[in-house]
Amino acid sequence: MGRLAEYFIEQGHAVDIVMRRPSGEPAPLAHLAYAAELLFVDQPQKLRLFFELLRIVRRRRPDVVLAFDTRANQIASWLRLVPGTRARVWMSLRNLPAPKHRRMLRSACARCEGVIAISEGLADHFLRLTAADPGQVHVIHNPAVTPGLADLAAETLDDPWLGRDQPPVIVAVGRLTEQKDIPTLIRAFAALRATHPCRLMIIGQGELREALEELCDVLGVADDVRFCGFQPNPWKYMRSASVFVLSSAWEGFGNVVAEALSLGVPVVSTDCPYGPREILQNGRLGRLVPVGEPAALAEAMANTLDHPPPPGPLIAGALRFTRDASGAQYLRLLLAKGSE
Repeated sequence: MGRLAEYFIEQGHAVDIVMRRPSGEPAPLAHLAYAAELLFVDQPQKLRLFFELLRIVRRRRPDVVLAFDTRANQIASWLRLVPGTRARVWMSLRNLPAPKHRRMLRSACARCEGVIAISEGLADHFLRLTAADPGQVHVIHNPAVTPGLADLAAETLDDPWLGRDQPPVIVAVGRLTEQKDIPTLIRAFAALRATHPCRLMIIGQGELREALEELCDVLGVADDVRFCGFQPNPWKYMRSASVFVLSSAWEGFGNVVAEALSLGVPVVSTDCPYGPREILQNGRLGRLVPVGEPAALAEAMANTLDHPPPPGPLIAGALRFTRDASGAQYLRLLLAKGSE
């Protein structure tokens, strides 16, 4: 959201961002380099949130409202039920919608201008789930590669594991949750280490960390696995990887895969729904393996270590996912009917 806001403002558009205020945390997106207006709503219930949004829309009079994710999609779609509301409303899909939301999403979609999905697979899933009009569903990939990403990746990373005389390092980035399926990655790493001296760095935090550390102990790989926690600059770790791995059970897109490609880093990913297959061009830019199969993941990592791809095609393949490429597609779609 922040990346798109920056691009829209660069192109001369005013942007308001409406969101719930996280309790006890700094204001999100306060780091934006451009002057987006941050407007906070504090009601916990959907109907009250809607009336707060309606007041903001009547006061600010936007041309377009773009909603992010299931709850916001439903609330924003209600704007179209209010006479005199001039804003065009667009839904967006960021992750797999639950079957229980089928009717709600179908109704919301019917009220809106359309739906923007961040991957082809996610768009197809939405159409199967809701039987919506295919003409209303559009695909625009995430603005994963930002203008400053390469500079951040180039920052110095002083780590004893990353010296020239050290074994290769496998890097993974993601929350330590069920979705990311880190246990499969750890089991695959244990199998890989039996034939290839290597180490594993996991960037991210989450509720499963203790259980994952215990799994490393059980498998006898604790000395070669490091849980690095949250890192404000994960890209300098990515840049230093011999292989970047995504082991997720599901995704909406998979930003980190596109980011790793943009740095010329070899990628191995599960062929999870949805995103990695599209980003990796059906396996041309990186190996794809079935979800939840440690042996297949270990074999793919071994093959990538033994036969690393040249960085040039990987970097070129990531150009579709730059902030500017994605932002331009959003503007063409959102403003297709012209400003009123």
